[in-house]
Amino acid sequence: MAEILGGEPFLQADLHKLLDYFMFDPHPELEFNIVTNLALKPTVIAPILNKLAQLKEQGNLKRVDIQASIDCWDDAQEYVRHGLSLDVFEQNMNYMLEQKAYRIGLLSTMSSLTINGMPALAEKFNKWNNKQELFWY
Repeated sequence: MAEILGGEPFLQADLHKLLDYFMFDPHPELEFNIVTNLALKPTVIAPILNKLAQLKEQGNLKRVDIQASIDCWDDAQEYVRHGLSLDVFEQNMNYMLEQKAYRIGLLSTMSSLTINGMPALAEKFNKWNNKQELFWY
């Protein structure tokens, strides 16, 4: 398994180079995992998601996992993860769910700031999970 973490992977120029590498040098047994906040505009993320889906569909990668960091679903989330917009997060999540090319997981950390918004996140999780099986860590 290969994992891309830290900062925001969708902003890392090396991610683009790595995906281009996989286009020309397939790794059909590789399970590829990206951890993201899904905080970037869909116009930035969608082309990368499309390339990841293409790599999987062509058999260049065995599996593509996207793990999205989200702790609650209320105003506290935008405070805790400064710069995150729940609207943008949801647009990106819905785009991924439509593609059905990824194994999607949510990563959450409970704190005194986020615990009150966890029930609303659980409702979102259930809604998304009706479209595609998700994992929640």
